Amino acid sequence: MKFIRKISWSLLFVFAFLATTAQQQSPGLSFNTVQDLQQFLSYSKKRIPLISAHRGGPEKGYPENALETFQHSILSQPLIIECDISLSKDSVLLLLHDNRLDRTTTGTGRIGDFTYEELKQLRLKDNNGDTTSFRIPLLDDVLKWGKGKVIFTLDVKRGVPYSKVIEAVRRCKAEACSVIITYNADQAAEVHQLAPDLMISASIQNKEDLARLNDRGVPDNRLVAFVGVSEASPGLYELLHSRGILCILGTMGNLDRQAIARGEKNYYGLIERGADILSTDRPKEAGTVLKQYRQDNQLNLPVVSNVQTEVQDTTQLKVPGRRNSAAQQKKPYVILISADGFRYDYAEKYQAAHLLNMARQGVRAESMIPSFPSVTFPNHYTIITGLYPSHHGLVNNSFYDPAKKTGYSMGNREKVRDGNWYGGTPLWVLAEQQQLLSASMFWVGSEADVKNVRPTYYYNFNDRMPVNDRIQAVKDWLMLPEAERPHLITFYLSEVDHAGHRYGPDAPETAAAVKEVDSVIYRLTEAVRETELPVNFIFVSDHGMTAVDRENPIRMPQAIDTSKFIIPSSGTTLVLHAKNKADIRPVYEALKKQEDHFKVYLKSNVPADLHYGASDDRMNRIGDILLIPDWPYVFSERKPGVGYHGFPPLQVKEMGASFIAWGPAFKSDLVIPSFENVHVFPLIADILGLKYTEVIDGKKAVLKGILK
Repeated sequence: MKFIRKISWSLLFVFAFLATTAQQQSPGLSFNTVQDLQQFLSYSKKRIPLISAHRGGPEKGYPENALETFQHSILSQPLIIECDISLSKDSVLLLLHDNRLDRTTTGTGRIGDFTYEELKQLRLKDNNGDTTSFRIPLLDDVLKWGKGKVIFTLDVKRGVPYSKVIEAVRRCKAEACSVIITYNADQAAEVHQLAPDLMISASIQNKEDLARLNDRGVPDNRLVAFVGVSEASPGLYELLHSRGILCILGTMGNLDRQAIARGEKNYYGLIERGADILSTDRPKEAGTVLKQYRQDNQLNLPVVSNVQTEVQDTTQLKVPGRRNSAAQQKKPYVILISADGFRYDYAEKYQAAHLLNMARQGVRAESMIPSFPSVTFPNHYTIITGLYPSHHGLVNNSFYDPAKKTGYSMGNREKVRDGNWYGGTPLWVLAEQQQLLSASMFWVGSEADVKNVRPTYYYNFNDRMPVNDRIQAVKDWLMLPEAERPHLITFYLSEVDHAGHRYGPDAPETAAAVKEVDSVIYRLTEAVRETELPVNFIFVSDHGMTAVDRENPIRMPQAIDTSKFIIPSSGTTLVLHAKNKADIRPVYEALKKQEDHFKVYLKSNVPADLHYGASDDRMNRIGDILLIPDWPYVFSERKPGVGYHGFPPLQVKEMGASFIAWGPAFKSDLVIPSFENVHVFPLIADILGLKYTEVIDGKKAVLKGILK
C-alpha cells in the first residue's frame, strides 16, 4: 500500500504540473553544456537551418537590443539573437549598437560619457523613432534571461574588452548559449586564448581567411563562419561544410530587400544553396520560410525546449444576429485588462512607466485583494461575476465535483468550454442579455456557453497569438458601425505570471515581463486613442506572486492514504475528497497531530475570512479536508519551483493584485485603500448602465467614489 500511495502521489504531481504549465510554453534553444552547443553548431548534411534576429528583431514598438524585444521575438520561433555590447563610463556592460545615444534612446551624446546610473534613466526608441517604456538592458540580465531560450551571438563593440565580456559569460554561466563575434583572425585568436571552450563567429569570405584563423590556433570546431552580406560562392560553402563549419549569411540589407521584391521564397533558395543561418532584419518572414524548409526536409529540432511549434487557432468567433439596441449604442466603453500575476507593487518596483502615468491620470488601489485560493481561474471568474469562488463554482484551477463524479482542470479544453461548470452571470452575459454587445480577447469562461450565452466576438484561448494581432482586433472591434460595436471588451496577458513562476518575483526576467506588459498597454491605449471613442480602461490582475522555501517542501503527510481520497490539487492548498465519508474524521484528527508548517481544516471549520467553508460551498466542490501550508512553505514531493501564489491573501501580502483605472468615467490622481476583487463587477455594471437582480458578493458602494 505504501508503494501504491507513493506512485499515486507522484502521478498527481505530474498531472498537476502538466495542467499548470500547459499555457506557459515558449520556444527556446536549450543546451546543458558548451559541448552540446558546439555539436549543434557543427555542420552535417542534416543540419538544421535557423534564423539569427539581427539586433534582436526590432519592429514597431520593440526597439533594437532590448530584452523585451528578444522576449517578443522568440514567441513565434526558436532563434539566435544577435546583439551589441557597449560599455558605460563606469565600465558597465550593456546593450547598445551606436556609440552615440541619439538614434536609439531619449538621450544625446556618446555612451562612454555617461555612467550606468545616468543611462538607466533613458528610454529606448524603436526604429520609427517612437519612444517606448523600455530601458537599456544590462548584459548580465540579458545573459541570465537567455539561458535555455536562445543562442546569443555577441557583437562586442569597439573599445569593449573581450576579456570583460567573457567574464560576464562566465559569471552568468552562459557558456552554453553564447557565441562571441569577431571580425579578423587576431580578434578570434584573442578570444580563443581567453576562452578555449567558447564558440566564435569569425568573418570568413575566402579560403585564406580560414587559413589565417587556423594559423593563429583557432580550431575549426570552435568556429561559425560569417560569410558576408551577399551570397558566398558554392566553393566557399563546400569548403566550410567539409570542415564541419556552419555558415551565417547576412541578409540584412540587400538580400532582405530582394526577398521583399521577389517573394519570401528567396530565403528558401539561400538555404538550398548553402547558407545555414540567416542573419536578418525580417526574422518572422524568413522564419516562416525556414520552418517550411525544415518540414519539407523532415528536419526536427531536438534541442528545442518548452515549444509548441504549431500555431493554434487564431480565428475570431462571432455569434450572428446580434446588434446593440438604439439606447445601448450611446453607452460608454470599458476595456477590462488582466495581466496574470502582476503583483500589486510591480508597477513601481519595476518602473512600468506607462501604467504609472495612467495611474496619475486616473485611480489606483494600494492593492486589490484576491479571493481564496489566490490562483488564476477562480479569481478571473470572480472579477467577471462579482462572486467568491465558493459561490460561482470554480473553486480552484483544478477541482473535483462529486455530483458529476469527475473533475475540472484549466488544462482540459473540453471542460473549460462547457458552460455547465460555471455559476454566476459573467459581465458579458449580463451585457448581451440587455442588448449591449461584448467582445473577449481571452478571459476565463469566455469560451464557454454560460447560461447559453457567449460574447458576440471572442477567441478560443491561444497564448501564442501575437500581441500586435490582439491589439489590432480590439481596434477593429471599436471601428465597427455603432450597431455592431462592442462596449465591453476583455483583454488578457500571461507573461508576468509565467516569469514569476519560473524565475521568482525578484528576477530580471520578471522585470522584463512587467516592462513588456507596460509596453503592450501603451500600444493598446495608443491604438484605442485613434478611434476617438470615450473608452475607459480598467487594469487588474488575478493575484500576486511570492518566493517560497525550495529547500524544505512539505511532503505528503503519512496520515493520508491516497487510495482513500481524491486529491485534485496541491501546492498551496492540498484538497482531499473522501471516497468513504467515514474516513474524514479519523484522518483529520491524525493530520491535526502532524501539523508542521501547515494547518488542516474540515470544510466545516475553514476560517470565515476565506469564504471557503461548508456554508459557502454552493456547488459542493470544496474538499472534505483542506491542508493550507504556512507561507513560505508549499506541498511538493520534489524541489518546488521558484514563484508561487494561492496562499490566503489576507495573511500573505505578496498575494495582492493590481488595480488601475483611467478614462472619462474616473476621477484623476486618486489612490484608494485595498479592496476585494468581488467589487469590480458592480463597478463595471454601473459604468455601462447594466442592471442586475442576482445577489452577488460585490458591493456597488465600495468603488462608487472613484467615479466622476
